[in-house]
Amino acid sequence: IELMSENAELKERIKELEAQKAVEGTLEYNSNAYWIIKEDGFIDGPFCSRCWDVEKKLVRLHVKRIKDSARVTKCPNCKSILQNCEYNGDWTAPY
Repeated sequence: IELMSENAELKERIKELEAQKAVEGTLEYNSNAYWIIKEDGFIDGPFCSRCWDVEKKLVRLHVKRIKDSARVTKCPNCKSILQNCEYNGDWTAPY
């Protein structure tokens, strides 16, 4: 029973690592954040670079309005604040 349990845990870990590897293949670092480039050319993001680099978690950044309608992006997980992440009403990779 112990070996069966360990085997199930290892299989789950393999699935997690395979999913992580698949995500890594689609990530591009640009303007202090990660972006997912989909096969159809759609760009999704931005995602927190600190959370991905340290924890391998894809955490979507949120827009935070500050004084005089200026905007910054903030990670809800690690609280990182980015100044150079492009925002123009829709998230777009700044290429």
